[in-house]
Amino acid sequence: MPYGSSHLAADAARSADRQQIMVLKARYMRFVDTKQWPALASLFAEDATFHFPEVRPELFGKAEMLKLIVDSLDDSISIHHGHMPEIEFHGPDRASGIWAMEDRIIYSPSARARHGLAQMYGFGHYHESYILSGENWLITQLTLTRLHKVEIPV
Repeated sequence: MPYGSSHLAADAARSADRQQIMVLKARYMRFVDTKQWPALASLFAEDATFHFPEVRPELFGKAEMLKLIVDSLDDSISIHHGHMPEIEFHGPDRASGIWAMEDRIIYSPSARARHGLAQMYGFGHYHESYILSGENWLITQLTLTRLHKVEIPV
């Protein structure tokens, strides 16, 4: 195969992988906001780890992450946006990404009592790692860092 053809094929495959990772993250945002908890769980590798420093300093696993998200958001309205992905590949089945993010949470009356907040706006970044499992990319590590947070008390 001529030099140019192999590079075109590799570029096309990498472009398809990049698009799949972008769809993976879009689904993450949508599944959180629409409370599709089993679908959300399907986006992560079984041994995935999570780090939300503002909530707890240590890494934790998939089951704990899902419980944390459900407990925090199940009865509230959340709106998540991910922007400007920076995706890098580290081999044929490994990648990492950084996403600028913005979220807004409008707490339900029962959640207001738990959180002491009516609403919260957050701005920051998701730092993630991915693995290709069969034909699907999965999240293996997710860290959420915030640059700024606006909290509106009850």
